[in-house]
Amino acid sequence: MPSMSMPCISIIEARMDWLQFFSSIIASLAWPSVVALLLILLRSQLASLAQRLEELTLPGGAKASFKELIQEAKTSAEFIASKKPSDNSQVSETKRLPTPKDKIFDTFQDAEAKMAAIISELPIHERKTPADFIFYTLKSHGDGANLYKLYENLRQIIFSSTQAPEDTVSNKDVEDFAFACDVVLRKFETEFAAWKAFRSDNEKSPRAEAPGH
Repeated sequence: MPSMSMPCISIIEARMDWLQFFSSIIASLAWPSVVALLLILLRSQLASLAQRLEELTLPGGAKASFKELIQEAKTSAEFIASKKPSDNSQVSETKRLPTPKDKIFDTFQDAEAKMAAIISELPIHERKTPADFIFYTLKSHGDGANLYKLYENLRQIIFSSTQAPEDTVSNKDVEDFAFACDVVLRKFETEFAAWKAFRSDNEKSPRAEAPGH
């Protein structure tokens, strides 16, 4: 029995080797065959897919090839790049025209700037803003009280104009306000000059001697 089992095993192993050989050949030939078969069966679908990839349907139903679209885009880009900008193509910022409210505010600012320039003639330690100078210095001197009232009226008009709707302030209001600012400015110049003269006279006059001397 032992002598007969060895040949049988050898025959079985030989058959297994041949089977593995044939199966490996079939496996190596199977995928190319399958691929070739699929290409034959699906050749019409693949041709249609290639056409769909190359041809695009635009909005409205118009058709154009991908190459045509690329060429059209390239042509448009070259035309835009070569076109020189005209003067009208330059985007310029439109300046907003001043409204009556703006004019009233600007008129008051201008009047205050002129009063500040007059105050700047004083030594630096005596300088104040126009509002403070009118209230603390000129109000109690000469006709400074009336000047203070006029100035406060202007400030109240400024505040009310900023709160008022745009269409409620007219150009006539601007003219009236400009006239009032001019009056206040001229009054300020007069009172300032009178105050300076009064202070200069006091500095020049000898001090009254104390009784008993």
